Amino acid sequence: MGSTDLFSSSYGPGVVGTFMALIVLLGFGGLYMLVGDQYLKEGPSIEAVIEENGKEINHLRKNIASATGKLGEFDEIKKASFEFQRSEVTARELESRRDNLAAEQDAAREKLAAVVAEFDGYKEEYRDSARKSLEGTVIADLELPDGQVLHDVKVSKVDPIRMSYQHTNGFGKINLADLPQDIRDYLQYSAEEEDDRRLAEIQKGNQTELQVKVAQQEDLVIRLQNELTQLRAAVQSKRDMLKRSKTAIPQQQQRVEAMRIEIDKERRKSVSHVPEMRGKLRRLESDLRDMNKAVPQIGRDISTLTQEISQKEEQLLEARQKLAEIHSGKVE
Repeated sequence: MGSTDLFSSSYGPGVVGTFMALIVLLGFGGLYMLVGDQYLKEGPSIEAVIEENGKEINHLRKNIASATGKLGEFDEIKKASFEFQRSEVTARELESRRDNLAAEQDAAREKLAAVVAEFDGYKEEYRDSARKSLEGTVIADLELPDGQVLHDVKVSKVDPIRMSYQHTNGFGKINLADLPQDIRDYLQYSAEEEDDRRLAEIQKGNQTELQVKVAQQEDLVIRLQNELTQLRAAVQSKRDMLKRSKTAIPQQQQRVEAMRIEIDKERRKSVSHVPEMRGKLRRLESDLRDMNKAVPQIGRDISTLTQEISQKEEQLLEARQKLAEIHSGKVE
């Protein structure tokens, strides 16, 4: 074996090579042990590592519990979100239903307004027809607001406000509101229609200043005519009363004389009723005195009424003249 065979041969490393490899291996092993032992001496202990890992595990457990709680909150939030969405859907449905009901209500109101308008139109047509049918008719007895009764009153014109008429003593006008109930019912009088017509006339300018003056003067003429009619009727009533009183006085005197004669005859009887008969006589005499007093008073009343009639006739004549002047344009 040569010197080269100590390091290598055809069968592998030689003795020296094997020995040197062993030394190198031991060296590295010692170095590793030296370094590792130094590290173990300077690093944390196993107990510290376990404690640290335990803390980490506890921290992780807390995180898991927190996450689990948040997951439960998420479920509540999800549920609340679902309820909110469902409420929104319900609210939209209610809004839609409300809109539909509002539309139906508007349609019902329009239909009601159309029906009311149609009915009002029918009432207006009926009132116009009733007013026209009344024109030209004769009312046997018409009672005025003051209690006076006119006979054989012929209706000349009827409008929504008043009725014009003629009678034996002249002509006149009366508001529909003052007519007897049966005539108002026939005409279907409406205070609202009267107010509307008055307002419409003013708004349309139908009542000019001249027309207002004419209407006022016509009302004055009618009022004076009615007052004159009442005075004439009162005079006639007083004259009839005077005539009856003058006729009744002699008859009453005859009754008084007859009672006196009966009393004289009654005195001759054994059973007399003179006291009762004297009481009756006193009543007859009292009535006779009242009749005698009433006659002059009735005469004075007739005289007073006659003077008032003369004054009313003068006032009526002046009112008619002024009305004619207004028509002719002489009065501004």
